[in-house]
Amino acid sequence: MKHLRHIFFLAVLLQFSSFANASMIYATDIDWANNGTIGGANDRNNPNNALGEADGAFTAIGLGGFSVFSFGEEFQSSASIWEVTFGCGFDCGHHPEQAQVWVGNDYLFGSHDLNDVLDDFSQVGTINNTEAHNGGSLSFSGTWSYLALIDTSLELGARSADGFDVDAVSVHQVPEPSSLALIVLGVAGLLAKRRAANQ
Repeated sequence: MKHLRHIFFLAVLLQFSSFANASMIYATDIDWANNGTIGGANDRNNPNNALGEADGAFTAIGLGGFSVFSFGEEFQSSASIWEVTFGCGFDCGHHPEQAQVWVGNDYLFGSHDLNDVLDDFSQVGTINNTEAHNGGSLSFSGTWSYLALIDTSLELGARSADGFDVDAVSVHQVPEPSSLALIVLGVAGLLAKRRAANQ
């Protein structure tokens, strides 16, 4: 019986470990409007460049502009953001850019309404292009449907032409509820067996 308990607790530990390492999912849709981005060069005014995995193609948010991303399902825990700045090695200080990161559940997707973001979302941090050049991450709590980036590059000076350049955004998938239910049932079963053995 002692060995069975050890095996069970190991299984529970492995299951909780899978929660901590939930799958990453990438943005599948973007609410974007041309907020003053430069057209032409590198197709930076193509919003689809910010969808899917990081590939070097990017969408410029625009100075003071914003974009809202959806992922096809709810997410939690953290987000990773990839930004492109040409000539940026370990430090993008020659061309500083940054964006606030917001998460929320209530948004009319397609409206491109900044007030909707400011009223209904929660800010979870700020990320600059040095941090995001090779994929920078932020952690947060709660379960969310949308992630918004609001460009604040002007706070760093006027050297940026069209703000934070988004290559990709990924978030942690919410674990399947069935997995959690199995854990709860397993623990309840073990406790019931222990009570029966002690009677």
